[in-house]
Amino acid sequence: MNIALLAKWVWRFGVEKERLWCRIISEKHGAMSSHWLPGKVFNPSGISCWKIIVETSSLINTCSKFTIHSGIKVYFWFDRWNGVDSLKFSFPNLFRLAKDKFSSVISHIDNGNWVFDFNRRLLDKEVTQFASLLLRIGSSPPPLNNMPDTRRWSLGNNGVFSVKTLYYELVKLVSVSDFPPKFVWNSIIPPKVFFFVWCAVHGKLNTKDLLLRKGMTLDQECIMCGDAIETSGHLLLHCKVTYKLWLNLIPTGWCWIIPNSFLDLVQGWQQLNQSSNSLYWNLIPAAVVWVIWGERNARTFESSHTFKTDIDLIIEAKSLIISWASVFGHIIVSAGDNWDAIFS
Repeated sequence: MNIALLAKWVWRFGVEKERLWCRIISEKHGAMSSHWLPGKVFNPSGISCWKIIVETSSLINTCSKFTIHSGIKVYFWFDRWNGVDSLKFSFPNLFRLAKDKFSSVISHIDNGNWVFDFNRRLLDKEVTQFASLLLRIGSSPPPLNNMPDTRRWSLGNNGVFSVKTLYYELVKLVSVSDFPPKFVWNSIIPPKVFFFVWCAVHGKLNTKDLLLRKGMTLDQECIMCGDAIETSGHLLLHCKVTYKLWLNLIPTGWCWIIPNSFLDLVQGWQQLNQSSNSLYWNLIPAAVVWVIWGERNARTFESSHTFKTDIDLIIEAKSLIISWASVFGHIIVSAGDNWDAIFS
């Protein structure tokens, strides 16, 4: 998600040229590699934020499609206007020989023919590469007109960049396998809670086993039960305190095998639902792990904390589900009534 949010600024860089922030960036960092994309940052001072943003340029370039009209705003070597890669990456030797590496498409067209200006005569191997280049871009240049060149976002139907579409693409490419985005980013759950669920899915919670691997010195026991080493899987699923909480939030009489990891649980959670109330069903995992993590932290870091009983934790988790649902206008039974009523 952070990468998608950073990439948004790279997209805006190509469409907000007259905005003050964009003009400041261009003035500070000099020539850009493309009209649409910012160039690499070389200035050693005060550039950490923008430098990180620029590193997402390849994502924007890969997921963009250009339509050439005037040929002025599309850069011949850097922009992905022909094929799946920019010509710079497909023909690096020819790019190094080009006199003007920041030339636009129109500067390579003269009287309806392609024009190239290299630093020296091409060697036999380079002639072969040049022939491959012409084969790719076509022997005749695209027809030009007076309309401005356009760029469309290939991941969306309307051609406009959105963080959501890039995020889902990144999930498929670099995230955990079969990541359940719609389950994790549940709009009914408060942001701090679904971010915590995201951390749990990716195994990023600072449980004791992870802290030990980071070099910290501390005891390993689960503070909730004292029976095992505290790992994410144990704390959120297999701890006897947590297990009792799970059993009291699912329908009475159910018998199920706890998965090995929290990721396994969320991937199969919807398939376990046998009720017509999927809205409340999908709130249960977030409520359980949020309550358990909160109690675990209170017992660990608050010396004056009074340990909550199993009943206290059950009521707290049920109350969370009720409050989250009620904010969106869903009124259900209270935590003290028949809990199974929400599954009917």
